[in-house]
Amino acid sequence: MKGNHVRVGIEAPDDVQIMREELLERLEAGP
Repeated sequence: MKGNHVRVGIEAPDDVQIMREELLERLEAGP
């Protein structure tokens, strides 16, 4: 459990950046 928690904490920033990039792309390509 703790191991997974540490992993998530370390990988979280990258996931956030990817989500932001995807959201920006959707907004730019949006309606």
